[in-house]
Amino acid sequence: AVGLVALQAGLHYAVSDQSENFIFERYARSMLTSMPANATLLSKGDNIVNTIRYLQRCEHFREDVRLVEQSMMTYTWFSEMHAPHLPGVVFPGTYRAMFN
Repeated sequence: AVGLVALQAGLHYAVSDQSENFIFERYARSMLTSMPANATLLSKGDNIVNTIRYLQRCEHFREDVRLVEQSMMTYTWFSEMHAPHLPGVVFPGTYRAMFN
């Protein structure tokens, strides 16, 4: 069984290799580059949000841009926890997600 798995991996590695695929990084860099200084970016979706976080926290790229994840804004704990770190951002209304 191990040999069969190794054979399959060897035969299909070239087709499955994504080590040179930088599409999300290029997209996130483009997004951050286009933002004005000290902007607040509202974004949604794990792929782009996590890519932007990686660029900011690990590569120190455009750390001046504040990232706010829209899907998390519906939870009461989000505004309570993040409001102190987002000066000038107003979380309007009292509606929150039905299931917190």
